[in-house]
Amino acid sequence: MRRGIVTKRFAVILGALLTMHSLTARAQASLSAGALHLSLNRQGVPTELRNTTTGLNYLEASHTAPLLTLVSDAQRYQPTSLSSSNRSGRKTLTVEFAQVGVRVVVRVRETPTHLSLEITSATPERKVNAVVWGPYATTISSTVGEIIGVVRDTRVALGMQVLNMKTLGGDLPNSEGSTWARGIAATAYPWGSTLQAYAINRSRERSVDAWGGTFHNMPVPAIANETVVRECHRAVLLRRVRDIGPAGAD
Repeated sequence: MRRGIVTKRFAVILGALLTMHSLTARAQASLSAGALHLSLNRQGVPTELRNTTTGLNYLEASHTAPLLTLVSDAQRYQPTSLSSSNRSGRKTLTVEFAQVGVRVVVRVRETPTHLSLEITSATPERKVNAVVWGPYATTISSTVGEIIGVVRDTRVALGMQVLNMKTLGGDLPNSEGSTWARGIAATAYPWGSTLQAYAINRSRERSVDAWGGTFHNMPVPAIANETVVRECHRAVLLRRVRDIGPAGAD
């Protein structure tokens, strides 16, 4: 069994082992890493995950989820708006959750090999129980690495990997942040796959159903400063690999 440990240093790596680029007219934000291109609309929902070298879009459009989902008082909220800015070379995304009055600011770093995203603020902190990256739905289904968070076919691989031991791959399976599954960083579906990761705000006292729900309403003391925010230079990463061998099991 894996236990969720949230973090003041919430960071994930979304690795795309291919190259992509390009932009749609409706995109509110355009993020690129080499030829890998991710477009987001005004509600913070990905509209494109495209390889501009081949023109293929790997986003499964019928199962969309926002870039970031907020969990507040045990309820999940999708963003009501997303805006982007680029001042003095510092690119940020501001994600608003008007339903509960929460604002999350994400730092963006684009490089030829990877795209990194990092939560630099989430306010007011008392309304933030957890955040979930994704789940990002893809059309790739040949091989799904549920533990390491990589999906691949015979041409490309797309992956999400957490950057530190305090962040977990998965879709926040329960309030405890634990699972009996072999791995849930990537999930297979008949239509493709999803990639996901999450972090819990552990700076607040909580009650959880522990050990798979065996023990109910177990008290969890607060850990000072263990929020979902960390002023660091690591987070979501999109990257490519030059060579991909034959598709096979993890």
